[in-house]
Formats: sequence, C-alpha cells, structure tokens
Amino acid sequence: MKKKLIFMLLAVACCMLFACTPTDNANKTVTKEEYDSAFTQTALENVTIKMTGPYYSRDKVQSYFYNDGSTYAQMSYRDGKQYYGCYYGIMDEREFCYLYKNNETDNSEHWYRYVNASEFRENGVQFVMNYKRDFDELYFDESSGTYRYDVTDKGVSGRYIYHFSNKKLVKLEIKSDNNYHYIWDFYDYGTTQISIETKDDENKAKLIQTYEELNPRAGKAIVLEYYGEYQSGAIVAMMTGEDVNYAAVVWSERVAGYEFTYGDGNRIVVLHDGQFCTLDMAYGDYGVLKRSDIADVYMQRKGIIPDVNAQDIVFSAKSEKDNGWKEGTAYPLVQKIDNFDDFTSYRDSESIRTVAYDEQFFSNKYLLAVVQETTSSAEDYIVQSVKRLSNGVYLVYLYDEPFQAGATVMGVQRIFIELDRSVTISPSTQIEIITL
Repeated sequence: MKKKLIFMLLAVACCMLFACTPTDNANKTVTKEEYDSAFTQTALENVTIKMTGPYYSRDKVQSYFYNDGSTYAQMSYRDGKQYYGCYYGIMDEREFCYLYKNNETDNSEHWYRYVNASEFRENGVQFVMNYKRDFDELYFDESSGTYRYDVTDKGVSGRYIYHFSNKKLVKLEIKSDNNYHYIWDFYDYGTTQISIETKDDENKAKLIQTYEELNPRAGKAIVLEYYGEYQSGAIVAMMTGEDVNYAAVVWSERVAGYEFTYGDGNRIVVLHDGQFCTLDMAYGDYGVLKRSDIADVYMQRKGIIPDVNAQDIVFSAKSEKDNGWKEGTAYPLVQKIDNFDDFTSYRDSESIRTVAYDEQFFSNKYLLAVVQETTSSAEDYIVQSVKRLSNGVYLVYLYDEPFQAGATVMGVQRIFIELDRSVTISPSTQIEIITL
C-alpha cells in the first residue's frame, strides 16, 4: 500500500509539472503579428529602457532611455558617473534639444541647449528596431520561455534573446563568445515620465543675482530676453534694472556675420565665469560662444525657429572664391537669378571665372546666388541644407570648417544654389543665411 501511494504521488507531481510548463510559458509566447507589433513606435511609446553593459568587459556603462510619446531622453553613466545625456521634444510645435555636458577640466555638469534640434528628431525609440530579427528565424526555448536567434560573424558566435510577457517585450539580451553581454530591460509601459531639469530657471536666477551684485545702483534686475545656456556654460540674455533708463537710439552690432539691431542703448550680454560681456567679446575674445551659438541667438531674436514641419528642399550647389570683398558691405548677399540673361549679366559684373550655366539649365531650374565673406584663404563654405519653414521663411545653412590654416585675408565666396522651379521663391520671400 505504501509503495502504491508513493507511486501515485509521484505520478500526480509529474502531471502537475508537465501541466504547469505550458501554463507558465503561455504569457511568454507571441504570434508573428504580436512580435512585429511589439517592435513599433506605437507599442514602445511611454516606455523606459534600462540598458546595461559591460561591453567586452572594458566599459562599465549603464544607460536609461525614457520615451514619452514625441519626447524622449537618454542618460548614460560610466562607473556611476553621468557622461552623456540627450533630451529631445516638441513644445508649441517647435523642437527643442538639450545635451548633457560633463567637462572633466572643471567638473561642471549641466544640460545645455543644442542649436540644431532637428538632428535628433529620428533618434528616439527607433533604435530598438535595429535589434529586431525576423520572427521566422527565431526558435522558442521552452526551458527559459524565451525566443532565441543565433548568429556567427567573423568566427564569433552570438545570440539574441527576447523575453516577452503578456505580449510585451520586457527584456532583450545580446551575448557573444567574447564576453559581450548587452541587457535591455523594458518597463513602465504607459507610465514613463521624463523629469529633467535643464537649468533654465536656475540660470535666470543666476543672471538676476549676478546683475544685482555687479550693478548695485540699477535696482531690481529683470531678464528681458533669455536665449539659453550654451556648451561652454555661457548664458545669453538681455538684462536691465528697474532704475536704469536707456537712450532711445537705433543701433546695431555685427557678430560672426549676424546683424543684431537694438531700439535703445541696451544690448544682449553673456554671463560667463561670474562676469558679463558683450556677444562680440564672448565670440571673438573669449571663444565661449561658437558661430552656431551666435546663429541660434540671432534666429531666436528674429523669431525664426526651425519648426518640426520644416521642409527639406532638394538642391545642388557650386561656388568659387575671389578677393572681391568690399568694406562696409552687409554680407551675406542673396540674389535670385531666374534666367540665362540674368546669369550672364551677373557673371560679367562679378567676374565669375569657373562657374558656368547654359540656357537649357534655366528651362527647369534657377539659382540663388549667395555671396559670403571669408576671413582666410583657406575658409570654405558648403551648403549643408535648405529648409522651408511652415511660415514660408527659407533657411540656407552654410557650414564652415573654421580651423583650417590659411593666410588672413578678406575675400568672398560666391555660392550658386541650384533649385527646381517647383520651389517658389518670390521677391518678398524671406531668406535667412545661417552660417555654422
């Protein structure tokens, strides 16, 4: 009787064991359609991803990715110390982007606003899709309740391991024979929140405090215009005090090729290392603002903020340089050349030597001739992009490699931007040349 009872108990236990296996794995399996759906923008909205190394055991890196619809943030740490961060989003139909800087020379750690936010538009949760393998190539491991994909590359064997729970991707592992082990944990589906302090409020308080300390007779300080903190830690703003009066006079200053016009004696200032200085000094004397920073301040002041609906315009470009720089000229100059006769007149008047077009070209295209001043024989501009904003303004981005060695001599570069006639630019169209 005792042996029979033991046998029956073992049989029941075995039945329970085999019965529970498929039950345990029931919420870990997905269909092909459910697998594909898990790797979509919609499925991964409002999710947090913890990404853990080490990579090849040499780096002790841990990153967190937070996705909140159209807004996302990523923070990366090495040995517990943050070394990178990106915070991108859309507010009032305008893009913004902050990057985290850890300056190892002075241990300053802060978020600064990045000028070209659109560069990070496609850097959201889309990166997860790069690690998706075809469902038909996977096999399901019953013992671990995971989907596996084995691969060999250059003699090194590796494996992708996908963990699912209730049709959601909850973990992704990538292993290889050379000690590479990458682990992603997905959680907080639908509840992820992004809480990042970009220091704007703190910076405004610092501006007010420093202004009042340096100008005790000016009265209570006021931040009239705030342009943000840039990569060097420099904070750009226009300040005043309650007891300060400025003469009503229209004047302007030119910094890095950008004209800043004011309606009174006040001006934009830069706070760096506890002192205020002018834009020109921050750019030219101290080097705490780059040309792209000046361009960003200029666009903010004119209300020209590249929006998320900006249209990229297809173009080609040619250029040549000469010494035809003229003192007192407000560069850059922009002129539309609509036909072959106009080009011939322009070519002859400006002594164009190497750039040529014929009548056939103007049958379906036209030119924007941009004249940009150069300060070195080695300075060379290229057209990086042409964009049309939703308000009809056109932005032409010129990129300059500023650290080339060359003779210091003023000159000009004549750039011919070739546009299709479907791109409508009239005499009243606002065109801004942005040099970076």
